[in-house]
Amino acid sequence: MLSEISNIHLKEVIRLKTKKYREETGLSLAEGWRLLRQLADNGIEFAELFISDEDSSRLEKLRYQKIFKLRDWQMAKICDSVTPQNIAAVIRNDLTPITNQNFLLYLDRINDPGNLGTLLRTAAAAAVSGVVLSPGSCEIFNPKVVRASLGACCFLPLAIHDPDWLRQQKARIVVSDVHGTTDLPDFQLPEGNIILVLGSEAHGVDPQILEKA
Repeated sequence: MLSEISNIHLKEVIRLKTKKYREETGLSLAEGWRLLRQLADNGIEFAELFISDEDSSRLEKLRYQKIFKLRDWQMAKICDSVTPQNIAAVIRNDLTPITNQNFLLYLDRINDPGNLGTLLRTAAAAAVSGVVLSPGSCEIFNPKVVRASLGACCFLPLAIHDPDWLRQQKARIVVSDVHGTTDLPDFQLPEGNIILVLGSEAHGVDPQILEKA
């Protein structure tokens, strides 16, 4: 059953475009058919679903608790993209815990949402065991991260730890650095648990981490 959205409810959904309100509510926005199908394929249920198309036959594989019919201008208000599609959803900001530490990726102060999303999407494709972000990295559920990761931030095992966490691990720490002694094509992965570290776009890897590697 498609319900009309009230003005008050619409304003609350629009507020999810701000980081402060996302953190207060534990909710974020996702938009577009491809992204929502990818989330659904990975078992994600939507708290709320919004559609501005009369044809709802494509909703069969999507799991949602509530669904609302929006006008085009309302959809444009809640969406972050320049040319929004006719579907969006509210998702929960739940991190999937890391249970396997065979091959982890540690991201040190990745500040650009598009870069973070691309790294998460690549990590999911490479079947890493999990991704750990430093506290200085950008917000995981920023709408641009959600889009660029194609929803990987919702189902890829994730955690947030400062560099001191690395010192406590029994894994081999491998750092990608422009001053490294081994070229990437020549690098051979060591045996045992591995944590691969990638640094920030501007400053590279924290010196504390370089000392540990």
